Amino acid sequence: GFRVGAVAAGIKKQAKDGTRPLDLAIIHSEKPTRAAGLFTTNLLQAAPIQHTRSLIDSLHGEGIEGVVINAGCANACTSSKGIEDAKTMSSLAYKAMGGKGDSAAAPFGVMSTGVIGDFLPIKKIADGISAIGEGELKGDLASWDAVSRAIMTTDTVPKFEYLESNIPRGDSGDAVHFAGVIKGAGMIHPNMATMLSVIATDAPVAAGPLRAAMRYVGDRTYNCMSIDGDTSTNDCVVILANGDIESAAAIKSEQDPGYIPFRNGLMRISEQLTRRLVADGEGITKLIYIRVRGENMSFQDLRTIGHSISTSALVKTAFYGQDANWGRIMAAAGYAGVNFNPDEATLQVASVERHGAERKEVMRETLFENGGRSLTLSEEKSSSIFRGDEIFVDLCIGKNTPSFEQPLSEEQAKKIGEATVTTCDFSHEYVTINGSYRS
Repeated sequence: GFRVGAVAAGIKKQAKDGTRPLDLAIIHSEKPTRAAGLFTTNLLQAAPIQHTRSLIDSLHGEGIEGVVINAGCANACTSSKGIEDAKTMSSLAYKAMGGKGDSAAAPFGVMSTGVIGDFLPIKKIADGISAIGEGELKGDLASWDAVSRAIMTTDTVPKFEYLESNIPRGDSGDAVHFAGVIKGAGMIHPNMATMLSVIATDAPVAAGPLRAAMRYVGDRTYNCMSIDGDTSTNDCVVILANGDIESAAAIKSEQDPGYIPFRNGLMRISEQLTRRLVADGEGITKLIYIRVRGENMSFQDLRTIGHSISTSALVKTAFYGQDANWGRIMAAAGYAGVNFNPDEATLQVASVERHGAERKEVMRETLFENGGRSLTLSEEKSSSIFRGDEIFVDLCIGKNTPSFEQPLSEEQAKKIGEATVTTCDFSHEYVTINGSYRS
């Protein structure tokens, strides 16, 4: 039910080999969708963010037909001209996809990424949109891959994910499909979602439960990662659902039996997308999962502690230098602004091996417990863990809070909360990339 296409419109700089990279894409639904979005909380919100948020709000999440995305120019801090250019992009995409209604109120979202402060090369964009419209849009994996390439900036790899999930219908289940793209490698820090991401699904879900699922999942994925602590002016994630809302399997409320399975499917693809984004962080050498558990502590407080650790330059550089400096980690937890008793906290680290989508723990060491350095700490073992490519950093708070080696029982989960923030290290390469971004 979704068709996509991408072209090289000449917005991005020419590649070293003289070729023009893909830089303009359209994701179009063959029938109107329900839509939900998460948007940056940065006060300097780019024109495409303002346009797309207003569009979804004004239509109450109903009737959105697609999204047009450009890379190479953020259309941010561009005043009223930027707003008009975003509206023009929306109208052009709507017409190119065969829209017959008032193009001034085109039901097309807009996303842009690139350098802040430049105006869109609207003639190039118009020609590019026309070229996409004249071409053959498809829904195959190669076409989605082209879209993921078109929205890249400093990304080193395209990021596309696809999965099938099931929602209950009587005694059986109906397969629903999710396809998602994401871009970003730097200027990544939550406070809404992150960078640019679009998820398309044929799930028969109404606008209300779609919004609720996106908020829930966004808090636990897009808002649970950080590369460098900088929140962009253009961050957004939009989900489009075009399944038959009148079908027997339709999800019309959060109480419907299909809602939790749908939300779980959305959670899975969002986890896959956000992990791929952090794994492609600018200059990254390590992928780090900061996991925080706490007795009688809220998810929000636990996530705040995780974010405090993930954004500490001292913590991130220690990981790059393979220095098991547990004092920096505990200090960052301590200044997070969340009250807890350090005497009841335990900090462990573990090295991780990945087998496909599965992670397997290899080695674990306790660094901090009972208010100070662990008496059993092995510098050799902890340094070996810090040399790994993927690392768990596990902070457990409270006398009755078990280690992450033990999954929580149903009874424990009622009293013990947990949150995971995905981050990476800081390297020399990060400074090199961002010291010459505009050149």
